[in-house]
Amino acid sequence: MMNCSEIRDGIKIYYDIFSEEERLKIIKQFSPFLIEKYDPCNETGHPLAFRTNQTVYNLVKLCQEDPDNYFNPFDRLREVLNINGELFWAWMNYNTIDTDRYWHQHVYDSCVLMLDNPESIGTSFKIDDEIIETVCPTNSLITVPRLCVHAPPKKITKPRYVLALDFRLDAFIDEEDKYKNEIQSFFDKALAMNFEKY
Repeated sequence: MMNCSEIRDGIKIYYDIFSEEERLKIIKQFSPFLIEKYDPCNETGHPLAFRTNQTVYNLVKLCQEDPDNYFNPFDRLREVLNINGELFWAWMNYNTIDTDRYWHQHVYDSCVLMLDNPESIGTSFKIDDEIIETVCPTNSLITVPRLCVHAPPKKITKPRYVLALDFRLDAFIDEEDKYKNEIQSFFDKALAMNFEKY
């Protein structure tokens, strides 16, 4: 059984996800797609205050289109989370020591795999005006429930690689709940043109 700890409000951390060989293979195969990216920072209001290195190409699609040349980690992650919902987007972030904290939220259920996190500083959350700091060692996976306000670590002294994933809204809910499925449809239509990946 997978070792797991529950923080609160659907936030869970799973440990020892991949073998060492697999973990390094994921970093090696996806890191060439990293580009420098700027986003507005809602803490300072500066339009170019948040800088990161991030893949833009959908890594799920990459593995589907070229299975002979890319190791596919996503089936394993779905198995760990016990999810049947659609995984539709994945991207890698390379956070350096000068990455600013950027509070944001996703309209989708998400998770973050700590591919290389030497200081074990995990995702930060804001829940009911409380800031929750998590401990996520390398090769751990943390869930980020939809609309949960979160951010990369406030301060790191060593660079880290993470792999982030978005699942359709029905990933963690009852598929027969038609009201929630209607919400999914609304979000998809309203945000299809301008939803920014983080």
